[in-house]
Amino acid sequence: KVDDGSTVLDTYAVLTGSLGFGADGDKLRPILTNLLNTWGENPSEYLAMMMNVPKDKFEKAGILTEFMKHHDLIPSYARDVTKAFQSTDRQDFAIAEDRLK
Repeated sequence: KVDDGSTVLDTYAVLTGSLGFGADGDKLRPILTNLLNTWGENPSEYLAMMMNVPKDKFEKAGILTEFMKHHDLIPSYARDVTKAFQSTDRQDFAIAEDRLK
């Protein structure tokens, strides 16, 4: 949530150019952190909100069809990779998990 109670998905910004067109990294970092955290919490909702088009309309209109094929593979890939990492070394996996929190 941002200070006024709206979500980061309600806020629009363009961040581009060399050095963000002179943008202050200390001011941008919290915005970008919030965007990435929001995306990580629910990537499907974030994408629909970012594009302002629900997923079913994406599909019907044929928008981003190749991208969505890759996007839809992410959850099962993430589960498989997580299981592989966990089975390789449970102790190191637990340490990594703690560090990511």
